[in-house]
Amino acid sequence: FGDRRIDMPSSRFFKLPDEKRSKILRAVHSELAEFPVDELSINRIIHSADISRGSFYQYFEDKDDLLEYVFSDFRNSMTQEIKASIEANCGDMFAVGMDMLEKIVATGSKDENRRIFVNVFSYAKVAQSSLERVIADEEALVNGFVRYIDRSRLKFTSDEEVRELMKLGLALFKDSICRCFADIDNASEIMDNFRKRVEIIKYGAWKQS
Repeated sequence: FGDRRIDMPSSRFFKLPDEKRSKILRAVHSELAEFPVDELSINRIIHSADISRGSFYQYFEDKDDLLEYVFSDFRNSMTQEIKASIEANCGDMFAVGMDMLEKIVATGSKDENRRIFVNVFSYAKVAQSSLERVIADEEALVNGFVRYIDRSRLKFTSDEEVRELMKLGLALFKDSICRCFADIDNASEIMDNFRKRVEIIKYGAWKQS
């Protein structure tokens, strides 16, 4: 196990039949829908998935390893959504940020997803760490997409400057996600606030001379 990345299950997990692998993931999703991250129970998960404790530890090192995989799966889906949004919005990073927040909130508004997002993001002691696990390496995320950003209307056009601009936007994005799922009933108001904050960055605070 020592050389295996913590956010990846063992090869045994990937060799399972699709149906059995899906059943395990459904059990995890059901658990996340009912309990906050710090109260997840391996016993309940293996009972729901109908696997033995021994089998669980053949697939995952521990509960954290399981969660890393679940968050990694979400990250991969989000990366594909970001790529599609960048293309659809012609590289406008501000429009992409709003588009992604709307999509995540819409996904999280569905009943089970809503409960999962609330349990993951609404508890102060785990919210930030959970989000960091979902977003993963901020530098890698920024570096992976910086070349696709349209710079034709930006004051700052160097890679370094655009990266810093993206990091500012990402900080607002992460904050808004946490706030939305800590108070999902007021998500529309929080999204409007995100839009206003993005516009401040987009247009600047100083009057044009």
